Amino acid sequence: QLIQRGYLVAPRGKRIGIEVDLGSVKQRGGDFQDGALGEALEAANAPTEILSAYLEYGENRKGLIFCPTVSMAHHTAEVLRSAGVRAEALDGGTHVTERRAILERLRTGETRLVVNCGVLTEGFDEPSISLVIVARPTKSRSLYCQIIGRGLRLHPDKSDCLVLAGAFGFTPTSPTAWSL
Repeated sequence: QLIQRGYLVAPRGKRIGIEVDLGSVKQRGGDFQDGALGEALEAANAPTEILSAYLEYGENRKGLIFCPTVSMAHHTAEVLRSAGVRAEALDGGTHVTERRAILERLRTGETRLVVNCGVLTEGFDEPSISLVIVARPTKSRSLYCQIIGRGLRLHPDKSDCLVLAGAFGFTPTSPTAWSL
């Protein structure tokens, strides 16, 4: 309804080729356990797959990448930077001064991608974001909507938000649910 009424831009979904067996990932509280999920994604070479997807589909958009672990967030940023993509990582341990500086570089476009773990899911608002990469499978519809929502804010320089996610979707029973 908010998209139809013109309060949000529409998401445009694209699957990226991360092959990972989520059936063997430990769970806690009805969702995947972050550490086990991070290990499974790292074993599936997710940071390199994220880079490939960004280079192929990202259209040089400014965006956010959501990862399940701090180590995967930083590893993904390193992989992106090694290919010349202006990327930075932040997590709950990032000092507030550095966090503000990273987000300011994202706002100005100096940084194209910010890879995060558990920091920018709620309460972060940068309307110029037009790309969200979901590298954090979840069974929680509300968490998934929060993640996608980071890119749906209106901005004069965008008409949609590109969502890149693995074929895992937000639940094992509905793998295409994310391609809104």
